[in-house]
Amino acid sequence: MDELQALDGFVLSPVDYCHVFTDCICSELKSFPTDAHWFCPKRRDDDFIDYAHPDEAEEEMSPDTKRELIHDAKRRHNVAYKYSIILGLDPEYTVGMRDDYVNRLNHLLKTCDKCGYNWHMGRKAYVKEITE
Repeated sequence: MDELQALDGFVLSPVDYCHVFTDCICSELKSFPTDAHWFCPKRRDDDFIDYAHPDEAEEEMSPDTKRELIHDAKRRHNVAYKYSIILGLDPEYTVGMRDDYVNRLNHLLKTCDKCGYNWHMGRKAYVKEITE
């Protein structure tokens, strides 16, 4: 994993690996704006900008800003998928982190059709990545 390159040559126990991995990804996940959607460009639930047409200016937003937000959403999408590995880790080592992740994920999948669609469409590529 890119996040662990600095530790190359060190032998980590499963517990230490769990902590290093989750701390690294968790800090990145928490760096996102609180209300930003993880799997689409929406900045908050009531963001009604049409991101499907990034080259069209809107009343509130330029095409450049739209493209920047789409780029940011792709990064959030990748990080949120990487963090999903927490679901397979021992709950003893992920106290609180798992619940926070699942609660936010459930909210996004229930309230945003784009997040739901992108979550499901991205699974195949993510599963392929983690199995390699």
